[in-house]
Amino acid sequence: MLNAAYLLGNDYVIYVTNIINEIRLSLLKIFNQVTIMRDLESLGLKTKENMFSWEENAEVHPHLKASYPYGMGKDNNFNKLAGYCWQVYKKSKFTYGSMRIGRASDLWKPEILAKYCIAKGDNLWAKHTRGNVLVMDKWVATVNDAWVLGGNTQIC
Repeated sequence: MLNAAYLLGNDYVIYVTNIINEIRLSLLKIFNQVTIMRDLESLGLKTKENMFSWEENAEVHPHLKASYPYGMGKDNNFNKLAGYCWQVYKKSKFTYGSMRIGRASDLWKPEILAKYCIAKGDNLWAKHTRGNVLVMDKWVATVNDAWVLGGNTQIC
């Protein structure tokens, strides 16, 4: 097999990369924001319960608000949580390289964040950021779990 891969060279690498991308896209169709919402429901979370205890009064990110063209609903904290979980899951699932986990003082250094296209003030809502480090404007343990789940299901 290695000899065949060596003889085919770049064409083989492109072929394998295309297969991996197709698998990633099919997995994206299987686990999406709706299935995340169903999983959160199975945990007994309620629509009015605010899970973001530290950032309780802070607005959700404008990208999440924009995904609800008819309005998000001021008290629909469940949709807010599902939106954040989906964003971190998607970012960590479709990144590459090692995932970085640890204390903020260890990770949130310019030289580490720059490696993953995260500048000061950026978070995983920005299109150019990579999901190797969990940097969000709101956080709760469930968001952390969604990020870890995405990172564990990476296809290398």
